[in-house]
Amino acid sequence: MPQWSWVAIVPLVLVGLLPICHNTTCTCCIINVPCKPNQHISQGGIMHSRLARYCTILVAVLLIVVALPAVVRAEPGIAKVYATLRANPNVGVAPGGEIAYAIEARNVDEQTDAPQVRVTFSYNPEMLTPAGTAFEVDRDYIEEIAIDSTGRATATVVFADLDNLSSRTAILTMTVASDLPEFTVIDTFATWTWIDAQGTRAVRDMNNVPILVLGGPVHSNVQWMTVAPSAAPVGTQRTFFSDRFMPDETVVFWVNQRDGTTLPVNLERATDDRGRFELRYTPDLPPGEYQLVASGLDSGVVATADFIVQ
Repeated sequence: MPQWSWVAIVPLVLVGLLPICHNTTCTCCIINVPCKPNQHISQGGIMHSRLARYCTILVAVLLIVVALPAVVRAEPGIAKVYATLRANPNVGVAPGGEIAYAIEARNVDEQTDAPQVRVTFSYNPEMLTPAGTAFEVDRDYIEEIAIDSTGRATATVVFADLDNLSSRTAILTMTVASDLPEFTVIDTFATWTWIDAQGTRAVRDMNNVPILVLGGPVHSNVQWMTVAPSAAPVGTQRTFFSDRFMPDETVVFWVNQRDGTTLPVNLERATDDRGRFELRYTPDLPPGEYQLVASGLDSGVVATADFIVQ
């Protein structure tokens, strides 16, 4: 239940006193002197008029409007926490090389803190071996590394006391097995949950960051997205696809032009429970080279795909 502050009580008291004030026998009536129109003098010597009553009501209403946010703020809060997984390199890595997995926890709520955020990072121990960790503050830590029933390893990262409107990042460095053949997919996945004033929140999946074993490290500042067909005449519908976003998040789009300007795309897509989306888009554009940009509103993940209008 909300805890009412004095700011919320005052207008209710004022409204409750209105009938008492305006039913008080006035002084002029007591001494049997005719009252002036719309004007009375109470026994307490306070002059009451229609204008005074209207002003009192107006003040009460204004105080109620001011009080409502205070009442809402008194309700125990629910933090709004997101977690995102990124890798460097994020496209390809050489056998025996290293991958730095960055786990970012963000609390975007304006008022409520999250006393604890827990991220469980799952990987294949035959492909990856822990090589080191790094944290922004001393109170964040790796709780445990364990092997689950499927043979996968899990590392539980704990972010302690994540304040409102704040974020922190933990780095897990992994060494790639030296005997992995080229084009092997190093697939990891992660989940997160958090604790706030309402208790422990439901576990949610994070975005995917699969990486290929190649001849050397390959990194991109944006995530992978496909387009088909990549080159087609004016008026051709294209299909864009990516699986690198958070599950159940909204993805927005825009088009980059060669001259550096952007064009809005008035379409949105919600990813499925594995962070995938498919967009069918018919660009109304003159012939030229373009780039579609997809941006996740929760994760901040950005993916691009180039296409040509012939």
